[in-house]
This record gives sequence, C-alpha cells and structure tokens, in this order.
Amino acid sequence: MLYKLRFFITDVYNKLSELHNEFIQEIREHSSNLIVYRGQSIATDEFRTIQANVGNIMSINTFLSTTTDKDVAIMYAGNGSERPAMESVIFEVNVDMAIEQSKPFANIQHMSYFHDENGVLFSLGASFRIMSVDKLMENQNVNYVKLELCTQQTQQTQKLREEIIETLGEDYSLSTFSDVLNEMGYYNKAEVYYKMELE
Repeated sequence: MLYKLRFFITDVYNKLSELHNEFIQEIREHSSNLIVYRGQSIATDEFRTIQANVGNIMSINTFLSTTTDKDVAIMYAGNGSERPAMESVIFEVNVDMAIEQSKPFANIQHMSYFHDENGVLFSLGASFRIMSVDKLMENQNVNYVKLELCTQQTQQTQKLREEIIETLGEDYSLSTFSDVLNEMGYYNKAEVYYKMELE
C-alpha cells in the first residue's frame, strides 16, 4: 500500500511542478502577490500551538489545498460549534510572486471535481511563517490565521536562529552572536555583525 502511495505522491508532485511555472507567470502579469484561503476545523491543542508560535515557521507534511475564494474557506471552517474539542480556523496565505519558491504550487481548478472552488494546491513540504492569529471580523467564533509562504532561504535562516538560541539563549550580544556564526563557518555573516557591534 505504501509502495503504491509513493508513486501516487510522485505523480501529483510532478504534475504540480509542470503547472507551477505557467501559473506563476499568469499571476505575475496581473499582481505582485497571490492570496489564497483554507478553512477547516482543527484540534484545539493544534490551534494553541499555532497561537504560541506567531513569527515562527510551520511546515506542512501533506499536499495543502486552498482556494482564491474566501467565502468557500468560510464555509469549510464551520462556525465554532465544535468547541471545546475543535476550533474553526481560516488560514489566509500570502505568496510574494517576486520570490522564487522552492516548492511548487498551482491552480488545479481545471483538474478538480469542484470547479467552483478555484483551488490552488501547495506541494507537501511547503513551509509558512505564522504572521498573526485573530478572529474573523464577520464571525468572532472563527479564528483567522495569516500565513506567508516561505522560501528555502527563510527556512535555513530560521534553523540557524534556533541553533544559536539553543547555544546562547534568547539574550545575546552582537559580538557573541558573531563568534557563534564564525565558529559555524558563516564567516561573511559574522563579519557583518562584528562591524555592526563597532558602529
């Protein structure tokens, strides 16, 4: 079963990669950014983890379906009636079209059974920065989470920051930060922070 599933995942990923370049060129002709939405009910513990990690990056370990139609997302989110076990959440995903992305995404409306949903599918492994967690203005029982699609470089920067905090703790000086960067082999970055410390 897992063997068959691996081939299915590979096929979906390859098809998404084929559609990706055409899709971003089409979007760039009209806008510098893309905004899509996803509505769903999630476990309260999972939602609290998101709340506690504003500013940090979360990775998705499956394909993520979204829509360009906010009303469709609102419909899927529900109205908060499943509390306290579940939370109704709308995710707003902002994509900067000027930045090259490492994971493919594309409009799959023509391939979907639900043509009216204007679906945009993100590849598994895509990462998003949690920008804010609020309430939906139209319905205070629904949570509204803003996300920003991350590049590979952003993910690497986050990982580097986590490693440094693990070594030094949250409070550290620029010179100490530079020393750690130097030890890790990031010589150019270390030099930048040394100069900042001297100014």
